[in-house]
Amino acid sequence: MDRVWQTLGRPGVEIAYLYRDEARREMTCLLRLTPGASLPHHRHADCEEIFMLEGDLECDGQVFQAGDYLRSAPHTDHMPSSCQGCVAYVRTSPDNEFLPGLALH
Repeated sequence: MDRVWQTLGRPGVEIAYLYRDEARREMTCLLRLTPGASLPHHRHADCEEIFMLEGDLECDGQVFQAGDYLRSAPHTDHMPSSCQGCVAYVRTSPDNEFLPGLALH
């Protein structure tokens, strides 16, 4: 199945939505970063879970690679980046606050 990739607020950062539950305020998506790209600085509205499928993702001084799992607690913030580029499965909230003020919709 072909996925529709959408730019997420900055060059080199794209998402493909897999599922959205508006009542529970949850969503799952694939996240793709090109080499050297970083996510916008954001704060989590709820728990965020990331499972790395390929490449690398640096978050808070730790590097995650294919097969690694990352869980971020509600109300924490970070600005992950990728040296090699990556693809990850993400379960998160559409209510995350992107600083300054970029909402994930």
